[in-house]
Amino acid sequence: MNPALLVRKFIITLILIIFTNISKVGAADTVINDGDTTTSQQGLSSDGDTLTISNESTLSRANTAVNVTANEVSVTVNSGSTIITSSGDKAIYANDVEDLTVTNSGTLDAARGKTVDIKGTTNANITNNTGGVISAIKNTFNISGTGSNSTTGYNISNSGTISMGVSTSSMPKSMSFPTRPIEFFKFI
Repeated sequence: MNPALLVRKFIITLILIIFTNISKVGAADTVINDGDTTTSQQGLSSDGDTLTISNESTLSRANTAVNVTANEVSVTVNSGSTIITSSGDKAIYANDVEDLTVTNSGTLDAARGKTVDIKGTTNANITNNTGGVISAIKNTFNISGTGSNSTTGYNISNSGTISMGVSTSSMPKSMSFPTRPIEFFKFI
C-alpha cells in the first residue's frame, strides 16, 4: 500500500476516535456531602446527570435551588439532608424534560410554593420515603403545561410526609390553618 494512503487512513481513524470519545462527555455526578450549606444553584443540563445531597448537607437558594433541563436526570436527598428555597418557589424545577427521578428521604421545602415543579415533564417519578418531608406554603407539587408541553406519565409515591400550608423555613411556633380548601397539587 502507498505510505501516503496509510498516513491518511491513520489520521482519519485518529480523528474518529477523538470525536467518539468527546461525544461521551456530558453526564455528571454531583454530590453535596460536606455537612454544610451550599447556596449555588445546581443546574442539571446534560442527559444522565445526577445530584445527591447527603451527610446532613443543605442546598439553599432564595428561588429554584435545582434547575433540570436535561433528560434522564436523578435527584436524591438522603436522610438528614435538605433542598430548600428560603423566600421563593421551586426547590426542584424541571421544564420539558423526560424521565426525571426524584428520591427524597430528607427534606424538600419551598418557602412559598411549587416545591417540585414538573412543568411539561414526561415520565417523572417522585418518591418520598419514610421519614422524608416535602412541604410548601401552597401547591407542594406543580404539574402544568399545555399542548405539546403537557405533563404526562408522572408518578408520586409517598411513605413520608407531604404538607401544604406550612413551610419548614417559615414555620411559626403556633399557627392557625386556613378555612379554604387546601391544594397539594395545582394542575394548570
